Amino acid sequence: MIQELRQKLSRVSNQHFIPEIDGLRFLAIFLVILLHAKTTLFKEFVGAFDKNELLQNPLFYIIYHGDLGVKIFFSISGFILAMPFSKAGMEKKPFPSLKNFYLRRLTRLEPPFILVMIGLFFVTGIQSHQLNWDYFKHLLASITYSHQLIYGYWSPINPVTWSLETEVQFYLLLPLFAVAFRISKSTLRWGVFLVFTIFLTLLSQNVDLELFHLKKSLLRYWGFFCVGMLFADLYQHRLDLIRGKKSIFFDAIGILSFFLLFGKFDGFLEEGVQKIFQSFNYIWVFPLFLAVFRGRILSWFFTLPWIVIFGGMCYTIYLIHYPILFLLGQKIAPFLAGSTPNFWGVYLPFMLISLLVLAVVSSVFFMFFEKPFMYKDWPEKWREAVKSRFRKSNT
Repeated sequence: MIQELRQKLSRVSNQHFIPEIDGLRFLAIFLVILLHAKTTLFKEFVGAFDKNELLQNPLFYIIYHGDLGVKIFFSISGFILAMPFSKAGMEKKPFPSLKNFYLRRLTRLEPPFILVMIGLFFVTGIQSHQLNWDYFKHLLASITYSHQLIYGYWSPINPVTWSLETEVQFYLLLPLFAVAFRISKSTLRWGVFLVFTIFLTLLSQNVDLELFHLKKSLLRYWGFFCVGMLFADLYQHRLDLIRGKKSIFFDAIGILSFFLLFGKFDGFLEEGVQKIFQSFNYIWVFPLFLAVFRGRILSWFFTLPWIVIFGGMCYTIYLIHYPILFLLGQKIAPFLAGSTPNFWGVYLPFMLISLLVLAVVSSVFFMFFEKPFMYKDWPEKWREAVKSRFRKSNT
């Protein structure tokens, strides 16, 4: 029974399935859930918790900066989407068909996204008494991945979808960036990526991106995508380095890289140097990724079957977790808090309950509303099913 359940909850993958990547997806979505569970409680108990005092706690600091999970998602996207382009460049073959590339993105990601957004449009619109044309315009901007560019802030229907807009910007520009994979000399190829990345990083730090509604754009997060692309290039050209002997040394490197990604150097570095480290903190994603492949403990943990399964469900979890946490915050958080809410006394049981609810709801949604669209030929099958039913109705 357990084996059958695992099979139903496993993502549909091709022959290039890489379990470590789904393990990294698990890490990313878990960090995001930690953050949004905190956000939910801060909204539910306005003024009850002292953020500055809590930030002295290292665990809360990690929770508070759980948006790191989104940045890890960006690097994973850079890795996955760059793989076929890097492979083609290495083998001196034509790049993948852009028509098929974009069609696959469309048929794989759009259906569950639109279903969730339309459902939340009605739920949030009715709840907030603003189911009108102005609110509908937010839906249109959201499902066309342009809400941030138009309004300059995240969608009131589902705030987390801002990152999908950034992802789409990367999808659209990837074929242009991938031209660098045609450079045969590896040092020159990587040099082009790094110089371009440093330039964009400095540009994003010295331009008021918020003025142009670009604060959450690809320009701001390009470094994370680029690290993923470079890791894909290494994976194609030097798989022996990535799949080499596992050791505790890489575990230590991975753990250190994870903490360096948070960019907290107070008391260790001067303010100017600290700002530089924070601007280029995406560099630590590379050793973290390598450690998940080469670390003895990290590789074992991030390839555990259930870690891989829930990591593979990350798109579903990402789409629906925020409204579920918000609803749970309204319904159960007051009972957990009692008369004098203590953050950890509420947060820990709230997280436990939320994770259980998310696991069940996300599993159901994944099986019925995401997994069917993972099959490349689902449009043809649906088309044939409709034609067949139509023919039967006319006989």
